[in-house]
Amino acid sequence: MFLLSFVLTLFLLILFIPLFRHLRYGQSIREEGPKSHFSKAGTPTMGGITIGISVLTVFLISSYVIKIPYIWLFIIPFVLYFLIGFLDDILIIIRGSNKGLSAKTKLIMQIIGAGVYYFVFLSYGLSTEVQVFKYIVDLKWGYGLLILLIFVATSNAVNLSDGIDGLASGLSIICLTAIAIIAYTYKNGAVLMFSIILIASLLAFLCYNFNPAKIFMGNTGSLLLGATLANLMI
Repeated sequence: MFLLSFVLTLFLLILFIPLFRHLRYGQSIREEGPKSHFSKAGTPTMGGITIGISVLTVFLISSYVIKIPYIWLFIIPFVLYFLIGFLDDILIIIRGSNKGLSAKTKLIMQIIGAGVYYFVFLSYGLSTEVQVFKYIVDLKWGYGLLILLIFVATSNAVNLSDGIDGLASGLSIICLTAIAIIAYTYKNGAVLMFSIILIASLLAFLCYNFNPAKIFMGNTGSLLLGATLANLMI
């Protein structure tokens, strides 16, 4: 599955980079940013589409081979935050500036995404208990608030880190590697598999995202990465 995810992402990048150049789906640079970044203007963006398609495809194929519990908890945040980022990127391209969704609109959509996730979480009958030192505390509805904070904070954190070539993808690989090790230690096969599939896709993306980047992941990629990291840690 690692190799399939890696190869599929590379294949999609080879197709999408010239396509995005032809369609002029280029990166807009913030005016208040460093002047050195202006040379990156016009570089194809929305490379997160290749990550999203690859990971979701390979994960769904894997689900037919290995029984994955709570499969919708993996798919829903991945797709919802992918769509939020995609809408943000499309608006930036259409307007020809770095102004996509407003901060308020984006935040509301992220909160709704976290709310949908929590509803599905409860529908599976999963526990809302957390361990605090030696004590077990049932947060009940407070667990939903915790999920909301984790999703919004993590998705925006990855989004903010996506400003230098290879930074967001590189940092995400480090985080996912740690998650994969923990999942392996606690024998959580589903989290381990999803982490490995995503790591493979990001490694392929880095082949075109290292300095000087041939493509950026855009908000499409950074928001889905943040939401996925949040999900895998919950």
